[in-house]
Amino acid sequence: MATAPQAESARIYPAIPIRDLVPFPLATYPLFIGREKTIHALDHAFQRQREVVLVVQKQAGVDEPGIDDVCRIGVLAGILDMVPLDGGTVKVLTQAYRRIEIRRLFGETGAYLADIADISEGPIPNAFELIQHAVARFKAYAEAHEIRASPLLDQLRDPGRVADIICTHVKLSLAEKQSLLATLDPIARLERVDALIKS
Repeated sequence: MATAPQAESARIYPAIPIRDLVPFPLATYPLFIGREKTIHALDHAFQRQREVVLVVQKQAGVDEPGIDDVCRIGVLAGILDMVPLDGGTVKVLTQAYRRIEIRRLFGETGAYLADIADISEGPIPNAFELIQHAVARFKAYAEAHEIRASPLLDQLRDPGRVADIICTHVKLSLAEKQSLLATLDPIARLERVDALIKS
């Protein structure tokens, strides 16, 4: 069950509503952007530190999402590269930074903007045995599914970071991945993704 986020401060950022993936912190994602308000949001992002909020839509078919159409936990991301494509579509390479809480989503200005608050996941808990167990299970899963496992996993001591790396590679439904993104307790998140791999 998702832990209530501890909000630290609120700010407004350009936003990209996404339909077909759930982003996890520190992973890199290519996005194909075609909606006019999203392209305008990218223009805003290039005017301020190239940062955007990646917002997951609850229903892919909603063309003009509002706050009730998106999940409240998303990520703040940086724009690494942007390439215009034929037909007005733009390919954007993003790197997710950290979880944030989305308080409002609005597009009245012609661009999607999100009012966000930072989330604190608290201090890194000691979970050495859980990490060892989960990494070993994921490596077996990765080998069986021909997935290249990150070499960083053997060096990490942060259960939340380990969980996020595993979440980016495991084949789960969007709803399951969003639930994991919204699970703010790092130990609970690692236990959940480990159980999902086992099942």
